[in-house]
Amino acid sequence: MTTHTVPVDTDTIPTSTTFDRIAAVSGIVFLVCILLSMVLVGSMPTTSDDAAKLTEYFANNAGGHKAGLLVICFGIFPACLFLAGLIGNPRRSDREHGEQWGTAVAVFFIVGIAMLATSVMIDAGLMLSRDAGLSDDLLLALWDISMASTGLMTLAFGGATLSAGIPAILHGTRPTWYGWLGVAAGVFGLLGLAGTVSDSDSAVALGLPMFPLFAVWIIAGSVFMWKDA
Repeated sequence: MTTHTVPVDTDTIPTSTTFDRIAAVSGIVFLVCILLSMVLVGSMPTTSDDAAKLTEYFANNAGGHKAGLLVICFGIFPACLFLAGLIGNPRRSDREHGEQWGTAVAVFFIVGIAMLATSVMIDAGLMLSRDAGLSDDLLLALWDISMASTGLMTLAFGGATLSAGIPAILHGTRPTWYGWLGVAAGVFGLLGLAGTVSDSDSAVALGLPMFPLFAVWIIAGSVFMWKDA
């Protein structure tokens, strides 16, 4: 007796709208977590500040700083859910056009989350060790690593928006303006790398437009996902 495997037509498989709506809401929650953590941790030192400024920063408003780190740690969970919903749209286009933009979005976003987690872990370690008598050199080195991780996070999230924007522009997976919004965020994310290797205000300012663009991109993406559901 022989058996035959019947190919499954994936286009006819019913999909649940529940996850799409959860992913859409998760994008907004992730954005709220970012904004709330920024408020709680306050104005952060730069790579040009000395060890005394860092010590003062971690000593003051310890409660707010811990709360901010906790909020952004929690934000990693909705970020992953948002990503899972986000890649569905470009993946459908990839199957039709033989491309891999959905994979690129996922890889960039995962790298961004990993860099965010790295920066948070270093900041948490410095916060918890603020009374341990760390040497100035070690304190500055760890802070520089944290800031570099933040810069790479910005680049990675920019790569994700750009990778999602290209199929929107080329194949109409989303409105064209949304595609160009993603491309713009990606470009400013790349320019933001200048702030990780230079202490000048002009270098840091190059990457500043990335966050508001990224925020609008997340909000619009969440709205599109909700409508898709």
